[in-house]
Amino acid sequence: PSPGKMGWAEAIDDDAKAFHAPCAKIAFMLDAGCLRRTCRCKMGKDVTTCAGLFCARLSCSWCLKLSILLGCVQLMFVYGSLGRPVWIPISSSRACETCSDPTGCPKRIPESSHVMNGGLKECLKFCESWSGCEAVDFYRQTSWCNLYSDSCEQPTASWDNASSWQIAVACSFHNGSSGILVAGKCHTGIELPTVWSISREEVPVLLHSPRSWAVSLGVAVLYTYFMSAWARSWMKPAASATLAPVSCCWRWVWSGGLWRRVVLLTAGCASWYAFTLHRWGALPALTVHSLMVTPLSEQIWLGVS
Repeated sequence: PSPGKMGWAEAIDDDAKAFHAPCAKIAFMLDAGCLRRTCRCKMGKDVTTCAGLFCARLSCSWCLKLSILLGCVQLMFVYGSLGRPVWIPISSSRACETCSDPTGCPKRIPESSHVMNGGLKECLKFCESWSGCEAVDFYRQTSWCNLYSDSCEQPTASWDNASSWQIAVACSFHNGSSGILVAGKCHTGIELPTVWSISREEVPVLLHSPRSWAVSLGVAVLYTYFMSAWARSWMKPAASATLAPVSCCWRWVWSGGLWRRVVLLTAGCASWYAFTLHRWGALPALTVHSLMVTPLSEQIWLGVS
């Protein structure tokens, strides 16, 4: 090219700039595309990490709840009311002291008949504490209790407002169905409580509970929020709006001096006590018998409290 008034050096420099401008633009576009791909890749990894944290905590929460359920049921069988025998009536108006069984009436356990001032419950507990006892007669008019090592099928003793009871015995058919032996026949409509049978009924209730799912999902979201920086940045607007009232109340409590905290603590304890009385009545006595008859939900509430 003809340099004109410019020198050869200036002309060559201008030509070089004119040649490199499109190349620089192409390089910038390539770098921007690579940056966008890198951002998308990093965002995909962050989303995958958050999803893994969420699913891990959710599955851990459900495993923990199911383990607690099975553990509580097992404890109720070992130490609670489910560990006691299940009593079923043979007859509400007849006793086995006389009967019309083809094989004869069962014999009373020697030196076991007594007057039970505590009523039928004391008679049943007396049988449970006696080795080999399987059935009782209880006469409501005289509070007389007879113990038997076997039950009868057709009681006939009808004096003194009689009744007869037996400890439930499991039975099964050849097809695998199970039931309870009543009056010498296996009734499949009734089943003795076991850890497996109770868990089989309670686990679907737990899985269909909206409250249970809400707690598990809330725990999983909180865990993901605290463990992932990307989740904290993404959820920051919602978290700030949610925590603003809590933070304001917290500052109000701690800025008011000791008297304000004492008043709020007293009001909280009074509300807890009023709710407990309204929901379950008076607090049970700290005895083994009272704990055995206390419902599981009340035991959990008092334990958490």
